[in-house]
Amino acid sequence: MVPNPHGHALPQSPPQSWHAAPPPQHTFGPDGNGVQRGEVFLFRASTARRWWARILDGVFVIVPAVAAVLGTAVLSDKGQLSDSIGMIVLFAAYPVMLVVGGALYGCSRSPGQAITGVVSLRSSSGHRVGFWRGTFRYLGVGFFPVTLVVMILSILDMPDVYDEPVRVYRR
Repeated sequence: MVPNPHGHALPQSPPQSWHAAPPPQHTFGPDGNGVQRGEVFLFRASTARRWWARILDGVFVIVPAVAAVLGTAVLSDKGQLSDSIGMIVLFAAYPVMLVVGGALYGCSRSPGQAITGVVSLRSSSGHRVGFWRGTFRYLGVGFFPVTLVVMILSILDMPDVYDEPVRVYRR
C-alpha cells in the first residue's frame, strides 16, 4: 500500500449538488430480469405477452381511427357534414389515436397491456415511461409505415434521376 502524501486526511465526497438523483437500484430475479416497483418485484413479461400487447394496441389505435373516418365519409356523403370538417377528421383521427395510445402507454398502461397483464417500466428505476416518451414512441411507430409507403411511392413515381443535368454557376 502506497502511503498518502497528504497525511491522514479522509477522502472528500463530492457535494450533493453533483448528484441529481440517487443511483438506480438494480434488482434481479432468479432469471436475471426484473425490477422493483414499490414493494412489489416484477419479473419481465414473456415475449408472447409483449407482442400480443403490441398487436392489441395497434387494433385499439387503427379501429377507432378507421371508424371515425368511415363515419365522417358516410355523413359527408349524405350532406350532413361539411367537406372541411370531413378533411379535418380524415387527417386528425389517426394521429389523435396515436397520441392517446402513447399517453396511456407512458403514464399508466395501454389497453393492450391492460388486457395481457403487462406494464412498461424503466428497467433502471421501475418508474413509468413518461408522457412524452410514450407519445413520441407511438407517433414514431405509427407513422413509420406511412413514411415507408410514401417513400416507396415517391421512388416508384420519380422521373429518371439524371434526365436533366444540373450545374453550379458563379454569380
